[in-house]
Formats: sequence, structure tokens, C-alpha cells
Amino acid sequence: MAFSTEGMTHRSTVTGTRGMVASGHPLASLAGARMLLQGGNAVDAIVATAAALNVVEPYMSGIAGVGYALVYANKDKRIRVLDYCGRTPHAATPNLYTDPSLLEGGIMSPLVPGACGGWLTLLETYGTMDRATVFGPAIELAEKGFAFTVKNHIHTHGAVERLRPTGMEIIAPGGRAPHPGDIIVQDKLAHSFRRVVEGGKETFYTGDLAQEMVAFIEEEGGILSLRDLADFKADWVDPVTTNYHGFDVYTPPPPSAGFQILQTLNMLENDDLVEMGHLSVETLHLLIESLKLSN
Repeated sequence: MAFSTEGMTHRSTVTGTRGMVASGHPLASLAGARMLLQGGNAVDAIVATAAALNVVEPYMSGIAGVGYALVYANKDKRIRVLDYCGRTPHAATPNLYTDPSLLEGGIMSPLVPGACGGWLTLLETYGTMDRATVFGPAIELAEKGFAFTVKNHIHTHGAVERLRPTGMEIIAPGGRAPHPGDIIVQDKLAHSFRRVVEGGKETFYTGDLAQEMVAFIEEEGGILSLRDLADFKADWVDPVTTNYHGFDVYTPPPPSAGFQILQTLNMLENDDLVEMGHLSVETLHLLIESLKLSN
């Protein structure tokens, strides 16, 4: 017997009363949930989840990446944004990037790594747990390994040819993307996490890890320097906001693209999406065109 979906999705509803963690991988979400179960707060869970994603989504998330954190600080009764989107290296000039492909990948493309500084700043400012506890699940996943998923395989398979030998050794040994179910162990990543746990930001931005990263980058022909790392600082900034049908909506400020969401909501303010129907042709068309205009 067939049933019409009538615009409804097939994902089951998830509910909770004390807290919830959502991420791109169940093992990473579990890492965050463990922090909550052990008495930690949302920030402890956020950092644990982000670190675990570094292990189980190595092509998408990482301690040497960049980002923003949008946080409701209960003790301050306000919403804050932590900007840890790293800047371009000091040595970067327009003449170095006349080939657009250099911005899309490879040793010349990275910004100054900001995630490590951002995560640790979050913990220092609003966390309740120590670094060893928060990074514990990620270290465990890296040392003991995790089973590759179908999604892991698809993303990795499409990028194998672009991997350098050092990256291929970790995530695609023998030049082949692991199959779903294969166990992936990342001992070196676990060791790096342990060093960050022990030495904090100094280890990553001015210490041994910084020197090793820069030495590798220079060897590969990149321009990121020790000065770039030492100069990095995660900054607390104010969010940008709009009101949509009585709800205050907040996003990180530029250079984040969050303002495009706010602009889209402003354009939709006078439309009754409920009346149009969930996932109806009219609703989807209006959403798509509004998003295109705000981009």
C-alpha cells in the first residue's frame, strides 16, 4: 500500500527535555551529549562535538579550520559572537593569487588557523570542564578508530586525487578511499589533541605544534608563517539581527554570510508561508527567489 507524503519528511521527530546536540555525524553528537550527561554546559558540548567532527569528518571540519560561534551567554544575559575566522597570511598579495585555483585548494589556500583558538577561548570564557575532559571523546575516536560511513566514503572518494601524500596516508591509504565499515585510526591527530590539552593555545600558536606546521607549509611551498600564528586572536563581536514575525533572529556579522539569511527573512516578512503550505510549489519558489536575491 502506498501513502502520499503530502510534503512531509520521513525523518522521525527527536525530542528532549534537558538538552540536545546536533551535528554532521552521530559520533560527534554523542561526544557533545556525553559532556551534558557529565554535568557540562552547552559550550563544553559544542567544543567536544567540534573536536570529534575533526576525527569523523576530516574533509569538512578541523582544529586548523576557521569559524564563528553564536552564543547566548546566560550569565551576561546577552547574545555574543566569537569570531575565529582566521585572516590571510601577512605574505599574501593579490599578485600571488592570479590563478583562482590557488584559492580553492592546496597549500596556498588556507587562512590562519582559527578553530583551535576559538574552541579554547569558548571554554575559557563560558565552559565548565577542563580541556582533557572535553577533548577526551575526540582523542578516543582518533586512537581507537571509527567505522567509515557511506557519506565518509563518498566525500573522500571524490577528493583522493587532490590529496597530498601526507593526507593520503591518513585518510586514503594506498590511494583508495576506505569503504563503509573500514576502521580509520588517526594516531597523529590524537597526539596533536593531547598536546593542545596539555599546552593550550600556546602550543598551537607559538609552541612546537606551530613550528611543525610552519615547517611543513614552507616545505610544500606555502606562505603561512610563525608570525601569522602568533598574531592570531579570536575576537568577541556583536551579532547582527532582524525581527521576523515577532521573533528576533541573530547571525554572526560580516564577513560571515549570515546577513543574507536576515535579508531573506526581511523579504519574506509580508508573505504568509503557512497559508501557502509547507513545501508547496509556491512556498519553495518564493524561498528560492528570495535567497537568490539576498545572495
